[in-house]
Amino acid sequence: MIPNNPERDLETYLPKNIREKVLINKKKTVAEFLITEIIIFISQIFIFFLCVLFTSNFLRNEKLLAVFVNAKLKSLDATETIILAFASLTVIGILNLIQRAVPNELFIVKIIDNVINQVPKLFYTLSAWFIGVVLAVICFTQNNPDPTNSSILGYLSSILIMLTFGLLCGTGLAFILNHKNLLKS
Repeated sequence: MIPNNPERDLETYLPKNIREKVLINKKKTVAEFLITEIIIFISQIFIFFLCVLFTSNFLRNEKLLAVFVNAKLKSLDATETIILAFASLTVIGILNLIQRAVPNELFIVKIIDNVINQVPKLFYTLSAWFIGVVLAVICFTQNNPDPTNSSILGYLSSILIMLTFGLLCGTGLAFILNHKNLLKS
């Protein structure tokens, strides 16, 4: 009989030949989960901000900045977001069907779980590139003020809307998909 010692890891109870083949993930608290998701989202915002920075010669070339911003903002609309959400749900459904068709294949189940867990990142990506582009525009307009147009409040409100959308959709979906892997307090 194995003694119940909460200080000792489960890994130490497994024989070495099994321990090397099994990956044991430690469960996270809800706070750890939320912090991880927020950091992932902020990292993606920073990546897209850097893309704009590099594309516009470090925000020194207004023409390059305008071309990049116009291309990115024209490609984002509500229809595309709704289509993305429905496509994501369709993929989750198809993968769930495959998982139910081959329920005993652990390798397939792990692959499907990993694919499904990437879907919330799509919402982060949609929101993050918008926020990154708008942050770059704010930086540019602050460094190169235009007396005829100073709508920083409009920019900040659009960032707040997309930040809320990204966090609610991305983190919410990630929580729904991973709530079983969280510690119950």
